[in-house]
Amino acid sequence: MDWLARQARASDDRPALSDARATLSYRDLAAAAARAAGRLEALGMGQGTIVLWEARSTLPALIWLHAAIWAGATVAPFRPGLDPVALRALAERIAARGLLSAEGERLGLTGVAFADLPRENAPDLPPAPTDPERIATLMQTSGSGGPAKLVPLRWRHHAASVQAITDRLGLTADDRWLLCLPLHHIGGLAILLRAALTGASVTLHERFDAGRVAAELGHRGITHVSLVPTQLRRVVAALDRPVADSLRCVLIGGAPAEPALLTRARAMGLPVVPTWGMTEAGSQLVTPSPTEVSAIDFSTRPGLVGRPLDGVELRAAGVEGREDELEARAAQLFEGYADGPGGPDDRGWFATGDRGVIDADGWVRIIGRTRDLIISGGENVDPLALERALREAGLVDEASVLGLPDAEWGERVAAVVVSCRSAEALTRWARAHLEPHERPRDWKIVDRLPRTDSGKPDRGALIRLLER
Repeated sequence: MDWLARQARASDDRPALSDARATLSYRDLAAAAARAAGRLEALGMGQGTIVLWEARSTLPALIWLHAAIWAGATVAPFRPGLDPVALRALAERIAARGLLSAEGERLGLTGVAFADLPRENAPDLPPAPTDPERIATLMQTSGSGGPAKLVPLRWRHHAASVQAITDRLGLTADDRWLLCLPLHHIGGLAILLRAALTGASVTLHERFDAGRVAAELGHRGITHVSLVPTQLRRVVAALDRPVADSLRCVLIGGAPAEPALLTRARAMGLPVVPTWGMTEAGSQLVTPSPTEVSAIDFSTRPGLVGRPLDGVELRAAGVEGREDELEARAAQLFEGYADGPGGPDDRGWFATGDRGVIDADGWVRIIGRTRDLIISGGENVDPLALERALREAGLVDEASVLGLPDAEWGERVAAVVVSCRSAEALTRWARAHLEPHERPRDWKIVDRLPRTDSGKPDRGALIRLLER
């Protein structure tokens, strides 16, 4: 899987990565990665090892990412600024051999700081032998209230995903991606892999800034960008000039996008393309081509995400009586979680947890979730796990967590609790112990939870309580 080495030979001085300060050609990126891979090999972080990588969108960080791939290690990305206790737990959970981060060595792990790049005369390393079965990445599923699941993706999974998306979108070496998604999620990391396969260039934004993204799209050059609906909403609000005619595709995924938002974005010149996928599939499973989506009236077909990529099979399988749960079978699907149950069945079908409709022409419309996940700003929150965390912390006697519609985030987390604590005390605890997207934005303290005759929380009554 020496995509970078092949691009260096074929593309020579074609730009690979750029930020506000510098640009690296494929030739220079490959040379730097080879030298850094030599350092990793000397430190015992070569083939067969698992390396933690702090997922920052900077040139030095990405050189070390490519170096780990070049050396044949398995890369486990993690969120920048992750709490040291959580990072230590992750390192132990995956038996990490080393740590690549902005700080370098810590937590008792052999580490390399991103800024500590080998000099040009340092020894380099040939790329690791091609092995489609090698586990390339250990990705964490996007945040729930409990421990994220670990998804091992082999090179053949990534290769199948990248090739299917490349074919559907018509990607070429002339493309220029704007990368403003987090790299510890598959949606961001997949952009780097697509570029390495096709020889496209990637412009890096270390942090999402709607005004900066809007300005970038107003200049000729960027051809593709991926956004979650919350980001799209902010970019639309920030646009103060027409987008450049070079922009061919704005992929929208991570959460359902409101038809009104997609319609408004299109009216402002953004070629929005809804998509549907998951970490377990290395990115997208269903995506229309830009030409196909241009004819869609979003207002009459809410939830439409397109047709399956070539080689992807979908069915509404009727799992446990849910006749509309979508199951997928594809070459890019993983084989099972690294440290827990779950995965495709013995015939390769994977229950996605999303409910959908497949029409006679094979087009897919997502209509909801079989699991009560809340999607806020493109991040998943498991309400049952969050309720359990509140109870285990001794903060509440009972809790019911749900998602409320939100114009900014798609959904916002809200909690109705039986507790002697104040809302301010609960908020302080959430800030100290939960990820930002997991923290309830609305608290309602009651004497008892409203329940149905069957004993389940009464969702309608809970929503009415929160609306008072």
